[in-house]
Amino acid sequence: MTPRQLPSREFVPIGVAASGVVETQNGGHPSALREATVTLDRGIRVNTKDLAACSRRRLERMTIAAARKVCRRAIGGRGVARVGLASSGTVLRMPLTLFNGGTSAGVTRLFVHGAAGATGDGLVAVGQIRQRGNELQMTWRLPRILEGDGSLLGFKLEVKRSFAASGRRHSYLSARCPKGLFRVNVPKLGFVNEARIPGVPSRTFLKGGLAVPCRPKHFG
Repeated sequence: MTPRQLPSREFVPIGVAASGVVETQNGGHPSALREATVTLDRGIRVNTKDLAACSRRRLERMTIAAARKVCRRAIGGRGVARVGLASSGTVLRMPLTLFNGGTSAGVTRLFVHGAAGATGDGLVAVGQIRQRGNELQMTWRLPRILEGDGSLLGFKLEVKRSFAASGRRHSYLSARCPKGLFRVNVPKLGFVNEARIPGVPSRTFLKGGLAVPCRPKHFG
């Protein structure tokens, strides 16, 4: 997270760089990550008001270049994923783009767009953010990759976007640091053995969490 030093009460613009790796103990092809639930403390906010949005159906029909061109005003971040193919052992590099999906009825939608295969058809992971008590709950649904042959091996995603509205600058992400860290809980990661690897359960569920440090800035 940048910057690391943040006010303890006031929300200010931030950028976030997230990354992850999926691997098995024996080094074999991993089951496909298909769903994830993540809870964040309320020290982080997502602001979609006055930011352009792009729909899931539209993104699914577009290649990476087309999506970035047509929905460029809705881009909130960019990154890259590594995808492994069970049938050949090939590893594909897939550019990723985070698009704002807008907010309605208390639900903020995020779309991470990529593409795989000879036709370059769009793949869209769907995220939804809801307020649950004192936390923000984020749920993700990831698409099947190449009819189940592909599994996510790793990703890097940088989220940072500022935009103008009503004569002022706004930030897609903002945060404050009242406690010196942000707690991130992962109560559910769901994997599916879509490639039907022998000896691997059809479904696997994991959970965990982490803490991201920040430095409170006090005034007065």
